[in-house]
Amino acid sequence: MVSWTQKVYYSFPCKLNLKSYPLRSHPCVLRLDSVGYLSGEMEPEWSGEPSVRYEGVVVSHGYAIAKVDPTSKTFLAVGHKTKRQLKLLVEVAPRSGWAVKHTVIPMVATVTTAYLGFFINIRGVCARVIICMLSLVTAAIFHESTYRKVPPAHDTMAIEVFTGTCLAFIFVAVVESVVVDVLGHFPTKGRQPLSTKRNSFALEPDLTDDHASSRGQVAALWLDRCFRVLYPAGFLAFNAVYWVVYN
Repeated sequence: MVSWTQKVYYSFPCKLNLKSYPLRSHPCVLRLDSVGYLSGEMEPEWSGEPSVRYEGVVVSHGYAIAKVDPTSKTFLAVGHKTKRQLKLLVEVAPRSGWAVKHTVIPMVATVTTAYLGFFINIRGVCARVIICMLSLVTAAIFHESTYRKVPPAHDTMAIEVFTGTCLAFIFVAVVESVVVDVLGHFPTKGRQPLSTKRNSFALEPDLTDDHASSRGQVAALWLDRCFRVLYPAGFLAFNAVYWVVYN
């Protein structure tokens, strides 16, 4: 019986499934088959502790090698011949902490900031729109900066689904603020009673007029109160489904 040990170096690509980036790990498999020798003639095994050294391995940004599992087995080849196979399973895991720190937390903060605009009085439409627009611009900046740091992929990644949905929620908040402003200034149909005690000219609008825009203001208040409940409920429901599906 003759035995020997040989050290080999391999460089092989591993195609990652980026649909779940950056939440799931990906297995990379390397197989070394004995082509010219049967199992009775040569029986290779992993030797040494550790059997596989992967110091200095270059991995795509946002990923790291989590586990390396070397195994060996005898398999039945063509012609009913038994041969040996060395198998190396490399588990590549994403750095989820990096994604949570630089993407998830800022996006959730911008969605929450846009939600706070619903509690501003409907007459303060400028403040509401400014808050929503700032949240939208901030979310768009985080959205673009995230994709500069992730590997390019043709598939829709999990991080794209999250940031895109957050942008959609903030955009809905902007649209809601505009609709509330339109409803608040929507005139009531019908003839309005003329008051002889009121001047025909005023430097400031009379916001206490109960006749003009009364129905519109009621509708605006009702819409605002609905969105105060539906907006966070929808975002929480999205997060519940998202983290179950992608995690």
